[in-house]
This record gives sequence, structure tokens and C-alpha cells, in this order.
Amino acid sequence: MLKISGDNWTMPADTINIDAILKALTHPFRRQVLIWLADPEAYFPVRDHLSSAGVPAGIIGMRSGLSQSTVSVHLAQLEQARLVVTKRLGQWVLLSRNESVIHDFADWVDATVADGIERHRLRSRSITQRRQSRAAKRNLGT
Repeated sequence: MLKISGDNWTMPADTINIDAILKALTHPFRRQVLIWLADPEAYFPVRDHLSSAGVPAGIIGMRSGLSQSTVSVHLAQLEQARLVVTKRLGQWVLLSRNESVIHDFADWVDATVADGIERHRLRSRSITQRRQSRAAKRNLGT
């Protein structure tokens, strides 16, 4: 079972940092990179640069049209959040999605939203019951 962390103080290898992930996902380019890396063959047609180990950072930069330094900052955010894994292969830095972290984060979101919906449903039911009870008391009193 994975531990969830909201702070940046200590983070064992089996912990996902929700804050870092949410921060990484705030920028549309970083979300786009995750989409590209989900299906590299579809988004990077030059197969010479593709490897089973990932997509070269330079190719991601070329596809984006952003400067190398801007792309580097965005990729570092994804790596810090552990949403991507990097592997050095000679002069290349290859990136791939960290599917286990992505799935654990999706499970956390699902559980958090489901819990919030259930609490809202219970609270709404309780409010409705109190209103009905008050209305019934008023009707009995008249």
C-alpha cells in the first residue's frame, strides 16, 4: 500500500506527494507531455528517436516549439512529482510515464472524491430529514 504525503519534508520511495503532483498538473504543457508519453508512437512519428526506454527530452522540446530551457523546467517539475521517469542513454535523456504513481494518484483522487460525495449525500439527507421533521411538527401544531 502506498503512503500519501502532502508535505515535502521526507518522502520515502513508496510515497506519492499529492502537493507536488497537483502542482505539476496545473500547467497545460505538463499535462500535454503526459498525454504524449502515454502513446509516443502516435505523437512522435519519427521512430528513429523512440526507444522502449522512453522519448528523448529534445524530441519533446522540438514537438512543443518551446525553448529548451522552458521545456527543461517543465520536465523537471514532472520528474520532481515522480510522474515521469528519466533514463540517461549516452547523450540522450529519455522520459517515460511513471504509471504506478499516476495510477496511485488516480486512486487517491477517486477515493477522495467518492468520500466527499458520500459525506455530501449523508449531510444532505440529514438536512432533508430535519426539515421534514420540523415541517411535520408545525403541521401537528396547527
